[in-house]
Amino acid sequence: MQTRTTDGTTRAKYVCRACSSRKKVCDKAFPTCGSCKKKNTACRYEIPLSKREGGRHRKHQPGKNFVVISGSPSSNRLWDDVLLNEKRVWTDPLGNVEAWSPPSLSSFSSPHRSIEENVHAYALKVLQATDITLDALGERYFRTFDTLIIILSHEHFHRIALSFKDTRTPPPICHSTLVLSMLLAVGLPDQKCNSQTTGLLDRTAVYMTTKAQVAQAQAITGVSLYLAQTMFLLAACEHLAGRPEVAYLSLTSCIGMTRMIEVEQTTTWAIAFMERIILCEIQSKNITPLTELPDINRPTQASENQSLPNPSQHAKDQTESAFQDSAQSSLAQVIQNHKVARQTQLVALVDRTLSLTRSSSLDITNAHSKINQLDREIHNFLHATLVGLEDITQSATHSSPTVALTFRILFLFHNAILEALGTSSQGAATAGEADHQRIKSLTSLDSACSMVLDVARHCKMDHAKTVTPICCFYNGKAAVEHLRKRRVGGELEGRHWDVEGLGNAEQRYWTRWCFEKL
Repeated sequence: MQTRTTDGTTRAKYVCRACSSRKKVCDKAFPTCGSCKKKNTACRYEIPLSKREGGRHRKHQPGKNFVVISGSPSSNRLWDDVLLNEKRVWTDPLGNVEAWSPPSLSSFSSPHRSIEENVHAYALKVLQATDITLDALGERYFRTFDTLIIILSHEHFHRIALSFKDTRTPPPICHSTLVLSMLLAVGLPDQKCNSQTTGLLDRTAVYMTTKAQVAQAQAITGVSLYLAQTMFLLAACEHLAGRPEVAYLSLTSCIGMTRMIEVEQTTTWAIAFMERIILCEIQSKNITPLTELPDINRPTQASENQSLPNPSQHAKDQTESAFQDSAQSSLAQVIQNHKVARQTQLVALVDRTLSLTRSSSLDITNAHSKINQLDREIHNFLHATLVGLEDITQSATHSSPTVALTFRILFLFHNAILEALGTSSQGAATAGEADHQRIKSLTSLDSACSMVLDVARHCKMDHAKTVTPICCFYNGKAAVEHLRKRRVGGELEGRHWDVEGLGNAEQRYWTRWCFEKL
């Protein structure tokens, strides 16, 4: 264990245990090294485990899945034998009937599987519990959420489907988390999916588990486009669930990822649009948008007479070009379509509305011309959008995020005006203008409430169950609050407003889209 040097001193062959653990330089002096002698600590020299004769397995292997694993080499074989005995014929979520061992609830976090395998097993279990195949999930996603905001391309989903069908190796963890976020984005699973056979796989449990798995994925893969898309969909789900502050945190993570990688302009545009949707619900007046729209020579003013592409022709062209491989041609096609052109104008209106309503002091007298101009542009934009959507279907009108967000800024804009009129002291010269502005704002809010009632009645229909209701929860709450104030003031006499119906629609929405006990 020790050797004699030329000067007659004795030195150890290996560094001492204390210096090795502290990563310090050891002079290997025997029996006590200089460092230990200086600190007056015990100095022990041991032969490294790899140098010992008949080396053995370590009982503690912290480097594997960060858990304690027994050193017995038969433990893994025992686990494999258990899985082998459970094999049976089963229809897997990909639609293939073959010999397959469905993951049990106790196997989601097996210490003998990699993290990728654990997350993949959980994703398959959720697909099985919701009774939907991966292909059916993709079809439903592109039929619902993708028609609102384009964040995931068909090409990316095709890659995910191929990785799930590869039985040799588990897919990357970011693929599995993206599938789970897609499930949440289309409203699956619902709160009733909770039985002894499926475990606690309701919407709330899947959301909480997915959030934890995304944190693991970030630690493993760092930054990737699939993780950014996952965070975007989670932010949308949190906004739908009435948690805008949490949604904004998720979206800022998505924004940070996209700044570190190269993404298409369509992705940048979708993130900017979603940020405005969430910012409408943030109470803090100090938060400003972190994103800007790509430079696509967009119009900045809304007008009734602006010529836009035919939406019917756009829907046909978008279907024909959905599977094109060229990103540049796909981007040019998207920029020219009716929906993106309208939503691009809407983002500019949202920024101006938030800037006006969040000002420290809204002076109706001094900002009278500015308020009238913005109000006129919002109404002109809404009229042009509704006329354009009449060429498609009534369902598209009710489920359009452009229409929903326009009514959202109408509520914010006119509620801010009424609040300013109620708190500021108006002079005699401006009393007439104040009354005129109050009547104008109340009329606009009544019209918005009428539209919200139409949407609530539409959402009771069977064909509307799969629609992703962007902004509908917040519009419904604003409409109920406005109508109740009008009814208390006796201003709804002689007019029929189904306030209770709106309350029931809000309850149905909460059961369908919101998370429980969070």
